[in-house]
Amino acid sequence: MKVMTATSEILCVGSDIDPLTLVEKVARTCYKSEDKIALGTAPKMISALIKRGHYAMLEHASYIFNLQAEVYEDFLRICTILEDAGHHLFLIKTNKNTHHIVSGNVRVWRDFIEALYTEKEMIPQWLFDFVHQNRLDVHTFFGDMVHTCDLIAERLGITRYAQKVDALEISPEELSTEDKWEHLRITVKFYCDRGVSHEIVRHRVASFAQESTRYCNYSKDKFNNDITYIDIQPTFGKDKRTKNMASQVYLNIIEEWQHACMDAERHYMRMIELGCPAEYARSVLNNSTKTEICVTMNIKDWRHFFSLRACRATGPAHPQMEEITRPLLTNLKIELPDYFRDMEWYVYD
Repeated sequence: MKVMTATSEILCVGSDIDPLTLVEKVARTCYKSEDKIALGTAPKMISALIKRGHYAMLEHASYIFNLQAEVYEDFLRICTILEDAGHHLFLIKTNKNTHHIVSGNVRVWRDFIEALYTEKEMIPQWLFDFVHQNRLDVHTFFGDMVHTCDLIAERLGITRYAQKVDALEISPEELSTEDKWEHLRITVKFYCDRGVSHEIVRHRVASFAQESTRYCNYSKDKFNNDITYIDIQPTFGKDKRTKNMASQVYLNIIEEWQHACMDAERHYMRMIELGCPAEYARSVLNNSTKTEICVTMNIKDWRHFFSLRACRATGPAHPQMEEITRPLLTNLKIELPDYFRDMEWYVYD
């Protein structure tokens, strides 16, 4: 049995990391196979994910386009047709001043292309050209869809667009301060217990990649044959309900928690030893079991997350949630002060 303190780390702000590397990092979190990351492994792994239809990991990489006004209006018309046909596009579209910005994660853009094909609607020239780029990230994420795009173009023709630059792919850093609120995305990895992770995934606008107790067998050498638990003491000792406890009572509670964790580990290992698959043995693990979960959201949604989970907009969050969200918010206030410096929280009561 191991015990660690809950924490978090910022994996990516905007385009800090190239999209292939980012997707591989978050995907390998699920299987705890980070030791397999090496030069050139990302395209191969991501291609395998796409072949298996495991598209959730693709949500952590995104692409942004700046459209000219006429092209933007035509794009909105196409989106309306697809949405009226029952397709949920999840694209982010903003039209502010002279900026006509559209962004979406890789999974969303792939779904958009599939919807175009299904509804026999024209693929925009700029998107057609983007997918056909001979660029490693684009080829890895969309290479299997080139044929679909070609079929759309062949079936409906693609000459109605003027042969000029009417849309530009842009990086998050090229966005205006105003546009970054919705189009710049931040990926964070939390190291927390399972109870806290259950609350994190309630923020359904986010994209998630979580360490899987189904596929991770903690009896293996790569885990040192240990279950790792998140220590409850850093917050338990500060809680107003417990900080004035008699010391012996406090120690007795901590001892009970330790025994419960050791018992869970013992039963888990015994079940594995008897031939039980890890996805069934996990049923005896408790909420203190450590998990790693990668979360990607835009600035606007991260602010909503912090308002609830750090700043007590609707009352105190779970103490172990505040344990990881408040230091994270402090770091983002330093890294992106224009967007987070106004967010404050109360000290522990």
